[in-house]
Amino acid sequence: MKIKPGINYDITDKIYFADKKYMTRSSFLGLLNSVNHFKKEYNPEPTKAFKIGNMLDTLLTNSEEFYKIYTKAFIGDKRTKIGKALYAEWLKDNKDKKVISENDLILLRNMAESLFLNPETAKYFDKSNKYLYQVTVADNLIVDDDKKIPFKVRTDIWKEHDNYIEVVDLKTTAKLKDIEKSIEKYNYYLQDYLYSRIIAFSTGKPVTFKFIFVEKVHPFDSIEIELSDLWYDIAEDKLNHVLVPRYLAQKATKKRLFTKGKVIDPPKWLKHD
Repeated sequence: MKIKPGINYDITDKIYFADKKYMTRSSFLGLLNSVNHFKKEYNPEPTKAFKIGNMLDTLLTNSEEFYKIYTKAFIGDKRTKIGKALYAEWLKDNKDKKVISENDLILLRNMAESLFLNPETAKYFDKSNKYLYQVTVADNLIVDDDKKIPFKVRTDIWKEHDNYIEVVDLKTTAKLKDIEKSIEKYNYYLQDYLYSRIIAFSTGKPVTFKFIFVEKVHPFDSIEIELSDLWYDIAEDKLNHVLVPRYLAQKATKKRLFTKGKVIDPPKWLKHD
């Protein structure tokens, strides 16, 4: 199975991340940092926060799948005869699963409980409301009449209404009072803008994009928010004056972001024979 232009409902993590035909939000926004961050083949080690967020997505949207993928770390003394036997049995039952710590499992359950108990957010995980999860949309990001960037986005929560598309993205945070700083620091406003633009272009429908933030420390409060149009103005400005010019320069030069100036070779004594 491959990612096709338009809406894709059954794309796994493996297929999504293996596909190099389309740009992603992460690789595109990497242009804000460096060329290496931008390159599609650049795959940094996932952070702890990323892993926790990914596990929380799975736990919330498909708990049965979560317990097929993950298992709690073995607890016992593997030095004793009984401990060795119990460990061997644990390995047999969990050999293909990813191991998570007891503390991480408690953290995930606390965050999930918060989201299930909050009426604003619980509706997104109620099967009777018919929300879909992990929907991929692939299309062109139109940056000019003659310039198109193949782009793909993957939504946490998705619902197609008669006259609009509803998209929700789940984020974790230390404290809800800090989410405005996080929106700016982690470029969440650009994510909102890019996702809305790609999905609207591909489906022909306007997009309502929301964020759910849940605390990863006690009391694990959660909130649903939407960004104002002022954030969109900032995002559009950064897209047109920073990201797109750097992307086009990178595509033209292949090796360098800068396109002017003299190129200097290393001195002869530094070259290898």
